[in-house]
Amino acid sequence: MRIADILKTKGDAVYSIAPEATLADVIDKLIACRVGSLLVLEDGGSLAGIVTERELIRTLHRHGNDWQSLRVADVMSRNVIIGSLDDSLDAVMDLMTRRRVRHLPVMDGERLAGLLSIGDIVKAALTETQFQNQLLKSYIRNWPEE
Repeated sequence: MRIADILKTKGDAVYSIAPEATLADVIDKLIACRVGSLLVLEDGGSLAGIVTERELIRTLHRHGNDWQSLRVADVMSRNVIIGSLDDSLDAVMDLMTRRRVRHLPVMDGERLAGLLSIGDIVKAALTETQFQNQLLKSYIRNWPEE
């Protein structure tokens, strides 16, 4: 299974925020959209970074009551781990596990194609495993008797 197949099912909707937005804006948007991360996009739509619940927690721990004066650009992860449409499910599971990321922007060349969460990856892996299991059971049931 390829990442493009997962995005066909999930869709390409991506929630984003500008680097100039405040952390209060981030919290409002995360809650409103019921997501755990927002991609940080420049005016032209290019990927500048990602801000996740983890960054917010770390920021609150480091800055205490001063967090409200911070902007997204101050706390976002800039070195974003990305995937491509042609990546396999296994390769992405390995990448996300090794790099300890729960959200993976997917690029189609220079264009943002979507965003996958670890939940999307687990769901796709489970679906693939169930399908393979059904194929094996069917094969065994139809095994010619001697």
